[in-house]
Amino acid sequence: MLETEAGNASPVIEVFAYGEYDLVFDWSGLRRVLDVGAHVGSFALWTCERAPYAHVISAEPEPRNFSDLASNIERNGLGDRVEAVNAALGSEPGTVTLHVPMNRESGSALATGGDSVEAVVISLPELLERFDGPLDLLKLDCEGAEWAVLDALDAGTWAKIPQLVMECHASAGRTVEAMIDLLALHGLTPTILSRGPSHVTWCDEVAMIWAQRGSAFPDRVADG
Repeated sequence: MLETEAGNASPVIEVFAYGEYDLVFDWSGLRRVLDVGAHVGSFALWTCERAPYAHVISAEPEPRNFSDLASNIERNGLGDRVEAVNAALGSEPGTVTLHVPMNRESGSALATGGDSVEAVVISLPELLERFDGPLDLLKLDCEGAEWAVLDALDAGTWAKIPQLVMECHASAGRTVEAMIDLLALHGLTPTILSRGPSHVTWCDEVAMIWAQRGSAFPDRVADG
């Protein structure tokens, strides 16, 4: 059970009604999952339902979304399995100004409109250090910050990512194809699950990408 304001529910609907992460692979084998861009907890709950032994670290920078995330973790009795981190992902520690639209769904440092909030920045290596063992899955939806974050990773950190599912925001010369090339350069085999025009002004196109070390891809659950 998830709760948030009605105008902030679109990401929840995308996960549970539209099956954004409805991938047929061995969810039950997951033990350590990093959920970047957690919003109010949809992906964390989705994962916990399918991966009963997984520990999830969920990072969310926007204060009101984070409050809902923490409440939803408690509401569903997942305090021992999901750790909430109130921070934005970045290439190095510090702070960042996010611009948050009225609906709160897509706060980004790249946006030009909306209320401004300051967020603590945490790096991907710092988040990985919070786990007691190797990462199994990275989910990345950080509203354009993925480019700077992934560009800054060294070879050792890349090697710690066995598979990921991400939302790629393409704009200003940063294309979906460029992201595919970046993932492949670091030993991941990527495939585009979906792509289409963006509905925010700072981004031209959005694509869902799955990538893993090896050549096998999970299947989408058939519609209907």
